Amino acid sequence: MSDDGNPIRNTSKDPPELLLLTALGDKMAGKSPDHSILRQEATGQRQACAQTTRLPVDGTREQVDVWAVIGIKIGDPIEDDSIWCSVEMPAGWKLEPTDHSMWSKLVDDKGHTRAKMFYKAAFYDRSCHIHLCRRYGVQSNYDQIQKRPWAEGAERVGSYEEDEGRTADVLDKETGEVLYTTDVCWLSECNGGYNIENKKASAWLDENYPDWQDASAYWD
Repeated sequence: MSDDGNPIRNTSKDPPELLLLTALGDKMAGKSPDHSILRQEATGQRQACAQTTRLPVDGTREQVDVWAVIGIKIGDPIEDDSIWCSVEMPAGWKLEPTDHSMWSKLVDDKGHTRAKMFYKAAFYDRSCHIHLCRRYGVQSNYDQIQKRPWAEGAERVGSYEEDEGRTADVLDKETGEVLYTTDVCWLSECNGGYNIENKKASAWLDENYPDWQDASAYWD
């Protein structure tokens, strides 16, 4: 598998004098001491998103067969930059930046977000990783936490003065649509346990979208 030279600069190999000159230039321009680092991270994101032949080793090499199912061939680590490996993507797939300089998304030819990638280009702590996205998932609905007084004679849980209840949503992660919301799960009624509502939401997914844990499913 071929690689197109050095599309992502390895900032950890930048000579110290270059870093010093850059920092001094920023200081003379009246910019904050961390401006050079922020600029380095933003530049790294642009470089990563301007190419289609590399992805992070962390999150790909241990799941070569999983990535192959969605059409991405994972190659060897880059010899002079081992946090990246060479890849072959289907036509139209690309990396796109988010509004955070350390996070980008891998989108397919239909514009669906199929993976999310972290890349910190700062020379002193350079690292990257990537994880595949499932179409559907479960999210605890903390915005809907409810309170009710303890029932007369009921044993309080921990130091709570009120019973706490919450729900979980089943989300279409691509559109943000809520497909299902559980009934309220009250703390006192689940023996002080948490995540009961998440298990109920997962059971709903198992019934309605049995392959929901497969990152290659439900995208067409």
